[in-house]
Amino acid sequence: MDSRSENILRSSFPGSARKVSTYMPVQLTTQSFRKVVLLSGLVTAERLDSIDREYHVSTQTAQSLSQLLVDDGDITAWQVQKLLQAKHRGFHLGQYQLRSKLARGGMSTIYTARDSLGGNDCVLTLPPSRVAEASYLPRFQREARIACGLDHPSVVRVFGLHCESDGKSDIHFMVMERLHGENLSEKGSV
Repeated sequence: MDSRSENILRSSFPGSARKVSTYMPVQLTTQSFRKVVLLSGLVTAERLDSIDREYHVSTQTAQSLSQLLVDDGDITAWQVQKLLQAKHRGFHLGQYQLRSKLARGGMSTIYTARDSLGGNDCVLTLPPSRVAEASYLPRFQREARIACGLDHPSVVRVFGLHCESDGKSDIHFMVMERLHGENLSEKGSV
């Protein structure tokens, strides 16, 4: 956490910002929730001001403000869950805004994401702990490159392989098209 973020969080919450966001549930005021939302980069100050004028948010709770943001499509329920825990990082991978977690398996976690250029994609991330395994990252990269070259109606299209740094480590991920439909594992077909 950078010093600016820590100072903002410390001014909003009693005690250490790191302890509050990591070790105990946080009961955010509307103002402290607003600060966390701004730090996340998910919503602009102008948009929050607009919502405040329209709904008189300053007299409401953080939960009611978060529900307004979800109802208006500014943020998702998954993002709210993180923001209400005073977590403002981890919503962006390069040009992609993570919107929700779809699944987690032994090899990766899959998130829905919005490309800053528009449209919804599916982002497959590589768990940082697996990157240290000598054969894992080259295999992941090879599979992504091969998948990028496939074009068939029965195969999900892969748009690219990316690597972004979060300041501590590199995060490798591939961007795939988002398919809408039934979850076959819930149907019992898989």
